[in-house]
Amino acid sequence: MEILTEHITNAGLGESVVTEAQLSRLLDGTPQRRYNLVNRALHRGELLHLKRGRYLLSSAVKQGKIHPFVLAQALLPGSYISMETALCFHGWIPESTPITMSVKPHRRRQTLDIPKFGQFQYFPLALNTGWFLEGVDRDTLAGQSCMMAQPLRALLDIFCLRKIDYPGHQESD
Repeated sequence: MEILTEHITNAGLGESVVTEAQLSRLLDGTPQRRYNLVNRALHRGELLHLKRGRYLLSSAVKQGKIHPFVLAQALLPGSYISMETALCFHGWIPESTPITMSVKPHRRRQTLDIPKFGQFQYFPLALNTGWFLEGVDRDTLAGQSCMMAQPLRALLDIFCLRKIDYPGHQESD
């Protein structure tokens, strides 16, 4: 077992996504030493590289201790699970969704492919200030928490993203 893996496990971060900032607090020494320890753990297969500055212990993946929804929020903090993914979670649609769709407060769309977990898509939506998390609940999955849109909020996010007009209300002359 690598030194880095031991430090992460002893700090209680073995089942969560670890950031560069957390690694710098855990490990003493220079940034080069930290870089070398990360590379050694990556080459031995003890650590998985998710995206720049985000890592996960491979033992957490093997034991199934991290849910893809929790991972989606850890990859982009401030986002929440929504659209067809949330509707499938709540049982409103019978099909499974191969892509984890989230809404984020930033300006650009983003797609991340994580080999062992699938594809994650993040969509920006123009919302009124202060209402971003309206209709979003905090759920616990695999012992970790994530933000999940309620069914009505997920439907409204789909309408907003695809710019669909609501057909139910028509004005009469």
